[in-house]
Amino acid sequence: MGNSAAPITSAQFTTDAATPDPAVLSLPTAAAAGATGATGTVTTDLAGGTLYWIATANASELAAVILAGFSQPVTASGLQNVGVTGLNPASDYFIHYLHVNGGGNSNIVSSDEFTTAAFGGGAGGLRGTHGLSLSIGLSL
Repeated sequence: MGNSAAPITSAQFTTDAATPDPAVLSLPTAAAAGATGATGTVTTDLAGGTLYWIATANASELAAVILAGFSQPVTASGLQNVGVTGLNPASDYFIHYLHVNGGGNSNIVSSDEFTTAAFGGGAGGLRGTHGLSLSIGLSL
């Protein structure tokens, strides 16, 4: 006498949605835009998520620092244009980029170093002084 019960099988199960891959960034650029600003570009392979960037004097930067900087939504893959404000005149910087999407953080890429312009540089002396006067007194 054996077991006469028929085996029971089930084909119903639930899986989580696939997690997207993190974005991959490449081709970072940066250039000074006057004495206190800069512009830059970076290429991302995925649409969606948020692009973060920051300009610092360091050649590399941690994700936490970049996430505290500027940000914009990534609506399409490809070239992303960014701007930076609040920089110091005649100073060296790098722009660091990070793309966060449903797959997590991308790689961090950094531009080549650039230098902001000095205030009042070029022919013509000081600019934007708005009536500033200077008086120097000497006595011997």
